[in-house]
Amino acid sequence: CALGEVLYKKKYTEIILKKEGEFINLIHPSVVLATNVKLGVGVIIAYNTVISNDCTVDDFVTIHSSVILGHDVVVCKWVQISAFSFFGGYAYLEDEVTIHTRASIMPKVRICLGATVGASSLVIKNVKSNTTVFGVPAKVLA
Repeated sequence: CALGEVLYKKKYTEIILKKEGEFINLIHPSVVLATNVKLGVGVIIAYNTVISNDCTVDDFVTIHSSVILGHDVVVCKWVQISAFSFFGGYAYLEDEVTIHTRASIMPKVRICLGATVGASSLVIKNVKSNTTVFGVPAKVLA
């Protein structure tokens, strides 16, 4: 299910799952998966992405091209990560998070449930649930 909007992707995927539909992972051959990477189901990972050691990418995550996940990053369910984004070690993305193009998430930062990070933002501190942050450094949009 390749829908780009997190809530629609979740809605229609759950309909298919209730009808006993099954999902596979689509991973481009150029993707680098380091040691001990754990992948859920329904994962889509586009070309030139690097997923470092000991990362976890849960179910129904979409990762666009040229994304870098540093070591020990956790990406929970239903997350959408746009192209050219970077995640420092131990970053943590809760369910239903959207990361827009060229965002950078510093090490050990947590992006909470349903939050959105704007394009080209630099996130240096945790982001609360259901908020949108944008800028350098990223700040909550009013």
